[in-house]
Amino acid sequence: MTNTKVSNVSEQSDKADASSLLDPQTRVIVEMLERDPFLDPEMAPSQMRKAFDAFYAKIGFPALEVANVNNMKVPSEAGPIAIRVYKPQSTNDFPKPILVFIHGGAMMMGSLNSYDGLCRRLANKSDCIIISTSYRLSPEHKFPCAVEDVLVVFKWAHKNAASLGGDQERLAIGGESGGGYLAAVVTQQLRDDANISIAFQLLINPAIGRRANSKSMEKYAAGFFFEPEALDWIYSQYLDDMSELSNPMVSPILASSFGNLPPAFIIVAGCDILRDDIELYAHLLKEAGVAVETSTYENTIHGFTVMGGVIDAGVRAIDESAAKLRIALADA
Repeated sequence: MTNTKVSNVSEQSDKADASSLLDPQTRVIVEMLERDPFLDPEMAPSQMRKAFDAFYAKIGFPALEVANVNNMKVPSEAGPIAIRVYKPQSTNDFPKPILVFIHGGAMMMGSLNSYDGLCRRLANKSDCIIISTSYRLSPEHKFPCAVEDVLVVFKWAHKNAASLGGDQERLAIGGESGGGYLAAVVTQQLRDDANISIAFQLLINPAIGRRANSKSMEKYAAGFFFEPEALDWIYSQYLDDMSELSNPMVSPILASSFGNLPPAFIIVAGCDILRDDIELYAHLLKEAGVAVETSTYENTIHGFTVMGGVIDAGVRAIDESAAKLRIALADA
């Protein structure tokens, strides 16, 4: 998710405020996006997707060597779903833990390619097999298509864990931004499935919905890369009707219960309109007895973890996520 031409150009005072709060590397990215935003309602979806991938190719993680990368297709009733399986460089024996990772991009952009460098680093640092999954994108494919696709892939990963060299009992789910939303929803959807156990959830600045207007939605509304008008427009592309925002499968923060969910590690960007809602979601999980850790990177923006080629905080956040995965899944 990102700054867009949906909203007006920020006032100079807003930019000055952002400049004082953001670290120098993040300011470089914000300036790039102000010059050339890649999410533009005047663009066709295919143009936005090309622009998204091109932008992250410039600022994303370098493609580290891993032991093996395999492009595969998972069958589904709606058609094959593309996945990419990363096996880490490691001296440890198989079977290994598995993380099903869901890319971000507002449920309308993002791809296996734009998150390739991130997944490679996460695989090596966590010593997990990473299954990076695609899903049908809006506006061509509205809710609940993306949720359905991720559910299919996660169930496929569970069934085929052994053939991939993985451990079915150490199966985790995670994602970034819109992918974090999908991870949270799928985790809730599978909570009562007696045949599948999710060992851990990794939520990186997840778009989990909101219960009310928040201070962060106002404080970071202009000059910080991702703005409320953009969020509303994104949902208008994802949903047939905005009333669907009250559905917990769209806004997992509105679930009727948060109990009996797997342990979670949640990454928060300090200067993000979603910050308060993400922190509230973590609180609701803890209140329900779920083991939750959060880690906040104060002086950066939504999406910073995919910008690890420029923003050092993104590297630290992915390495911290990998360390939490390694520890949690070693004990699962």
